[in-house]
Amino acid sequence: MRRLPSQHFAKLKGKRSHQYSMRLNDQWRLILEFKGKSPNKTVVVMGIEDYH
Repeated sequence: MRRLPSQHFAKLKGKRSHQYSMRLNDQWRLILEFKGKSPNKTVVVMGIEDYH
């Protein structure tokens, strides 16, 4: 996912530093968390949030 620059995949900061964000469109962001260790790492969708 890190190789998708057009989706603006980024690590969040502060209290949400364990989460990542990916742009769905100009308004909405997909919030993700990674659980476990490689090679059994799982991506968990935490929500879809309004960016504004």
